Amino acid sequence: MTELSFEAATDFSHSLLTNYTESCGGPNCVISPISIFLCLSMLKYGARGTTKSELDSVLFTPSESSGSEAQDIMRSLKESSDSAFKLNIANGIFIKDGFTPSSEFLIGLHYDFGARAQIVDLGSSAGVDEVNKWVKDETNGKITKLMAKPDESVMALINAVYMNAKWDEAFYEGSTKKGDFKVSDEKTVQVDLMQQTAEFKYVRDDDAKFRC
Repeated sequence: MTELSFEAATDFSHSLLTNYTESCGGPNCVISPISIFLCLSMLKYGARGTTKSELDSVLFTPSESSGSEAQDIMRSLKESSDSAFKLNIANGIFIKDGFTPSSEFLIGLHYDFGARAQIVDLGSSAGVDEVNKWVKDETNGKITKLMAKPDESVMALINAVYMNAKWDEAFYEGSTKKGDFKVSDEKTVQVDLMQQTAEFKYVRDDDAKFRC
């Protein structure tokens, strides 16, 4: 991954997380900044003029960029898989019958993002089932219901990421103990808590308001 690609993805992720945590309506919110970065990059592929300029601003990419940052990220992610770390990343285009996007746009997304276009009636239950099946297959069954009901969309750009990795420093099962987990300001429940006494990598970003 080039330094520019890394910086763009990192700056976008921090900006997204900062804004998302402020607007999240529930106590627990989970998003994938890389998935959103890739979807917006696919959208930018077909954008021109003011729309492209605004997407470049949001994605922290230079105005002359054609989307190479997203391609670098996808390539880096795919090459990271090994015996201890499995990662699958897929892009899909779902188009309502009768809507005809630019062939240049579809061909470009196919070659540069590996996205395959499918004709789907997004306004029907059958179309929703077809989209959800694609997501379920690409995430190894972890996400089974992306679309909840039919809508009037004419096209959907979807990114799916599946990861299964071993701990670099495995947790000893015998050290797991019951402990308090605060679900909200008013509610606390008892859950199994893993414990690690060895050195454990920890990341904190006060600007983006997250710790991991």
